[in-house]
Amino acid sequence: MGCGGQESVLTNAVESPAGLSGWTPVDEIQVFDAETLYDLVDGQADAFFAYGFEQVAVQSYEGEDGILRLEVWP
Repeated sequence: MGCGGQESVLTNAVESPAGLSGWTPVDEIQVFDAETLYDLVDGQADAFFAYGFEQVAVQSYEGEDGILRLEVWP
């Protein structure tokens, strides 16, 4: 879904973030790029392209307090 180097940095950041003990990943990490960003931001991608968007990684976690959605935008 994009260039391998940056994507691996993004997936590592959401795969094992510091300080999230007690939270369990809910599903697979999703990586969005210029072609798929519209799926994440419900058609508002043009605003992100103006700032030089390349990729974003998203992972949901479940814990005692509910669901946490972590997004990493480099």
